[in-house]
Amino acid sequence: MQDILRVTQAAMEQDAARLKHIAMNVANASTPGYRRQVHTGHAIGTFDQVMAQSHVGKDAAARQPAMAPVSELMVAVQAGRLQKSERALDMALTGPGYFVVKTPAGIAYTRNGQFKRDEAGRLVTIQGGHTVQGTGGDVLLKGEQAVMNAQGFLKDAGDESSQGQQLLIQQIPSTVELTHAESGLLRLARPEALSELPIAKALDGQSVRQFQLEGSNVDGLQETLDTMATMRHFEALHRLTQAVDDMLGTSIKKLGEL
Repeated sequence: MQDILRVTQAAMEQDAARLKHIAMNVANASTPGYRRQVHTGHAIGTFDQVMAQSHVGKDAAARQPAMAPVSELMVAVQAGRLQKSERALDMALTGPGYFVVKTPAGIAYTRNGQFKRDEAGRLVTIQGGHTVQGTGGDVLLKGEQAVMNAQGFLKDAGDESSQGQQLLIQQIPSTVELTHAESGLLRLARPEALSELPIAKALDGQSVRQFQLEGSNVDGLQETLDTMATMRHFEALHRLTQAVDDMLGTSIKKLGEL
């Protein structure tokens, strides 16, 4: 019975974590470029394995439950809807890939194209002020008004002397997982996965749209359904815990009567 209590406790803790991340998704439903967090879980082992393990003799107190649930937090990569904007430095990607951003902690990625120009003339994220990367490094502008074409070439309005600076886009394979980081950015869940990424380059087969932003991919109805399912699962586990506790109490009472 101790196995059952440990498994249910672990599962209830994961339900609490799942509700926390659902709340975070809902809170960021209107945040441009936000990617919802999704919990995936499975059990290690089977019921038969647990029953077989329960007959272990002297090592029973030290063993761990074979069916302890495992939960993984993943970032959903589905694109959000495009929204119109009045700012020249608001941009949205129409295909896969991410804007590349340089931070003090290293390279990060984002679908949030809300950018601005800092005091040094660099194109930076509105949240956190991290520098946006182009094919030549930091993207520099002389003013807030810029002109950009579908290939991501960005230059100052009225500047006919240059072709402009092209934004850098990083493609990330579906096998590489992302995780949320500071300032709404995304980082690789496994730093060693950097070797699995293709070389970041200019746009290929997609486009950047100026005066537009990509919305979050949070679906309010889905979050509501996930909340209901998680709460019902938690309540079922709580009832199971109470039932096991009652059985233990009854067993102890019967033993005391012998």
